[in-house]
Amino acid sequence: MRGPVLICSRKEDTLKNAVKELELLGIEAESMVCNIEKADDVHQVAKKASEMGTISTVFNSGGVSPSLALREQIYELPAEQLYRTNILGSINVVEAFLPYTVCNPIRRPKCLALCEKKSAHPWRVTRHL
Repeated sequence: MRGPVLICSRKEDTLKNAVKELELLGIEAESMVCNIEKADDVHQVAKKASEMGTISTVFNSGGVSPSLALREQIYELPAEQLYRTNILGSINVVEAFLPYTVCNPIRRPKCLALCEKKSAHPWRVTRHL
């Protein structure tokens, strides 16, 4: 039996749509607004996830795509933005979830994935739940 899923995004409307998609697949889902660039936001998500039960899988698909910026001709995308979102954001996710997973051998996740947005589509993610 699958436990509930907690999904996060900077955008409330994105969360509402994602929760609907997961519920259509028969998956209980909750959502939280979170900016992975902010360590406090990510720590709140990790805490909430641990309160929901055993954390078996953590996916981080947050990030800024340099190639997408070029395709959409957003040339002012600073390297600092890429660093804050892609690198620091990933570090924040790992650091926030570590105390709730690795430190307790019974609650270790089966999967901790840092992936691009396309690979985190709900129908692909559910294979790992």
